[in-house]
Amino acid sequence: MNVGIIGYYEGKAKALIAMCLSPHAFFELPAVWISLALGMKIGFSLKQGLENTIEIFYQSLNVYFHLIIPLLIVAAIVEAALISFSIKNLQHSRSFPDKPFDTQQYNHNDQ
Repeated sequence: MNVGIIGYYEGKAKALIAMCLSPHAFFELPAVWISLALGMKIGFSLKQGLENTIEIFYQSLNVYFHLIIPLLIVAAIVEAALISFSIKNLQHSRSFPDKPFDTQQYNHNDQ
């Protein structure tokens, strides 16, 4: 949610659309919405009484382990693949040195 707020503040609607259309968001957003719904269901059941809350909690755990975690794993794989692809295809020799912690020598002839 914070990323969405900051993204909207910095880039308005274009940034939000870009964030929602990123491939890994197709897996992350449903996982977040389902988690939110499960948490709200547990909260409402606590307000009504404790006897149903334990049962709802265990049902929510079942959904969490069988649906939400797999969605997040797929999103992580897609995001890691996109990052790897971007690094390999967009790497510039001067921007991304092979040994980033070595002292960089400035060569006056490179200008």
